[in-house]
Amino acid sequence: MRPNAAATSLTTAVLPAANEVYAWAAGRFVLHARTYRVDGAQAAAMDELLVAGLTASGVSDAAAEATGLRVA
Repeated sequence: MRPNAAATSLTTAVLPAANEVYAWAAGRFVLHARTYRVDGAQAAAMDELLVAGLTASGVSDAAAEATGLRVA
């Protein structure tokens, strides 16, 4: 998956829906129950996108945990 496509999915599908679970660990992420494998460069991009998306949306770590949005 390209970082741009991931950014679109992250911002439009995950962050506005507080009960969605986004998990990211060990070079893969789970979005809507599908697992995507990414290479090293894309892994770094996903880390940046997740942090930027959470910050831009105003979702704090505590709020994310409370609503079910989870970073693994």
